[in-house]
Amino acid sequence: MRVIRDAEIEAFLKDVSGPIFAAGGLGADAVDLVLVIDPSVNAFVTGGANMFINTGLLLRTESVEELSGVIAHETGHIVGGHLIRGRDAIAASTAKSLMGMLLGLGVASLSDNPEVANAAIASARVFATADVLQYSRAQESAADQSAVHILDAAGMSARGLPSFFAKLAKRDYLVNSNRYWRSHPLSQDRIDQLKTNVLGAQNFRRSVPFDLALRFERVKAKLAGFLLSATEVDRLYPPSNTSTPALYARATQAVRSAPLEQSLALIDQLIASAPNDPYFHELRGQALREHGHAGVAIQSYNRALQLAGEESVLLASAAQVYLDEGSFNSLAQGLGLLNRALLKEPSNASYWRMMAVGYAKGGEQGLSSLAMAESGLALGDAKQAIVQAKRAQQLLLENSPSWLRAKDIEYQAELK
Repeated sequence: MRVIRDAEIEAFLKDVSGPIFAAGGLGADAVDLVLVIDPSVNAFVTGGANMFINTGLLLRTESVEELSGVIAHETGHIVGGHLIRGRDAIAASTAKSLMGMLLGLGVASLSDNPEVANAAIASARVFATADVLQYSRAQESAADQSAVHILDAAGMSARGLPSFFAKLAKRDYLVNSNRYWRSHPLSQDRIDQLKTNVLGAQNFRRSVPFDLALRFERVKAKLAGFLLSATEVDRLYPPSNTSTPALYARATQAVRSAPLEQSLALIDQLIASAPNDPYFHELRGQALREHGHAGVAIQSYNRALQLAGEESVLLASAAQVYLDEGSFNSLAQGLGLLNRALLKEPSNASYWRMMAVGYAKGGEQGLSSLAMAESGLALGDAKQAIVQAKRAQQLLLENSPSWLRAKDIEYQAELK
């Protein structure tokens, strides 16, 4: 998976999902949200309370209500323990399939016709698969109902759920119209079930705060600018559209493909309209950095940090610019910013690798190896962690805090 780290998008998703997670009894910060570059309209959860949201989902949803409905649905899977129960269902179906295959072999020993045995084995596989799919559909229906209750507890409208399923319904019959051989219920069935059993008592008049709705449009525009072609951006945001999201889309697209002067002209229009918006200053810094003007880009990133505060992604982005600039003072500044970012994300392997680069540029090879050992530990790469921790111990002052940390990493990695 290709993952996007963007301070503005992550802050928006946190503000949308936090009340949902809290209403589900998980805690506002209990689930890690990960944005994946994938055009398909999808979101999913994995073990350890991780929720993955595809960029295609953000680009195709038309309201905060639709997005919050999907997040609440995935939260329903976590709250319901569906991942663990799903594994149990697969294990049970596998056992059933194996039993059917053994019976098929028994039939084969009693019959001179091998096709009879093959048919018995194939039937066992089919029925086992059908069991898993039926269980999966039941989980999806349960998550739909759980989503409505979670949204209600969070004080949010559930009207986005049937609206979102209506989009999916248009594609159902193009993919697989046989409801019995699908992992999810037909979208129209889900809409009918929600309207019949769940949504009658819902207060659909709850409105999304204007600021959150505007941020949603900005996030979509930003993603469109960075991910879609210039032709697609022009179609979605024609020149006649003079709104802030439209200008944002054109500015981000220009950063990707237009000359620096053109992108800066668009970004400066955004800054003129909202001088205290940190993400417009961040975009300006990014444009300058990508055209090789790290020294000037630092000013824009510093302004973004002043306005946004201690956002780890912004801290790391600003740190990268300081490391690119490369002077002694800039390296010290960059390493300081990375330390602040790591206070928020101590297991972020990419931040540790950046730290290693910064120390290496400054001639601190022992600390560079220590940072690489931390990166290996964060990734679960025991071999890298041990090799780099031992190298750090050879280069660092014995019994110093850094040397002791390297020793500790070596010990932890050896236990894995």
